[in-house]
Formats: sequence, structure tokens, C-alpha cells
Amino acid sequence: MVPVDSLIPYARNARTHSEEQIAQIAASIREFGWTNPILTDGDKGVIAGHGRLAAARKLELTEVPVIELGHLSPEQKKAYILADNRIALNSGWDEELLKLELQELQGVDFDLDLLGFGDDEIERLQAFRGNDQLHAALGCIGVSGSQSCVAQRGEHLDECAAFEVVREVGQQFLRMLGRCFEQAALGVREFHFLPFDVVDVFCAAATPAA
Repeated sequence: MVPVDSLIPYARNARTHSEEQIAQIAASIREFGWTNPILTDGDKGVIAGHGRLAAARKLELTEVPVIELGHLSPEQKKAYILADNRIALNSGWDEELLKLELQELQGVDFDLDLLGFGDDEIERLQAFRGNDQLHAALGCIGVSGSQSCVAQRGEHLDECAAFEVVREVGQQFLRMLGRCFEQAALGVREFHFLPFDVVDVFCAAATPAA
């Protein structure tokens, strides 16, 4: 453990941390403990963990766990500061598995705010049916271009259930579309919570067959 006040943030750290994200990191540390030590250069200079350091100060901690990477050259240190932040962003999500995990955590009343997902992201993941089921529902009520009433997972939909699927997805989509207009009015141009996969399904179903 190293005193918080002895650590020196990298002056040219290009990665930014908003107050909201620092609060999320602090909540994670409070719930799970220190699972990821701060990395330093051997001279108390921070290489990775600037957000965690800020969170520790927010929590008024006096000491934090540290791993020293004193073997790195100045060039390697500079490169690793960028790589540590960038490589993690190159991963993706299996959304079907993610939905299952969220559902199980919600089932035991775990605080989903600790996961770092926005409310809009969680709502999208929890509310929308899979494309296979939506396709099947549209086909079941006679929409041209959609598949039969049997979803790809072998789930059979009767006409009433099909209408319920389409109604539920449509209502959720319209609510999210409304939020897009609200965000656009505030100057936001990227809508990460808009389910473009569902947009594609509806557009394909509405396109007349050639």
C-alpha cells in the first residue's frame, strides 16, 4: 500500500474522467474492494489508474494498492499509458449473454447502477426481444417479408402472442425514439441507446417484396 498523496498523475494523460465516472469507480471500489491496483513507474508516477486514484481521493482513502513497473523505458511508459486505455475499448459484448446476466442480477435485487451501464442501455437490453422472435411475430400477423410463426429458437407464437410482441417492442422503440429527439434538441448527435437492430427489422418488414 502506498500513500495517496505520494502518487503523481501523468501530466500528459490523454484519457479523461468525468465526475460521473469517478463516482462510478468509487462506488465499485466501495462494493467490490480494490480489484485493480494502480500502476506506477517506480518513482510514484502514475502509469495506469488515474480514475481509480481520483476515486480513492473522493472516498478519502489515505492508501491505495500499487504495482510498480520500474522496468519500463520512458518510451514504453508513454506507449503503455495509451495502450492500457485503448486496448480495452476494442472489445465487444455478446448481448444475449449480457441480457441473461443482467436479468439474474436484477432477480436478486443487485444494484445495477454499480455495473457502469446507463439507464437507457439497461432498458434497451432488458426490454427488447431478440430479432428472431420479432421476425417471427411480424410473420405471424402477416407482414410481408417476415419469417414464419416459429422463432429461430423453436419458440412457437400464436397470433395473440405475436401481436403482444410487436406491441411491446413498438412501444419501447417509440419511447427511445422520443428520447433521441430530446437529446438532438440538446445538441447530442450519437444515440447509443437506440436499438438499430430493431430499426432494421421493422424497415425490412415494411419493405414491399420485389
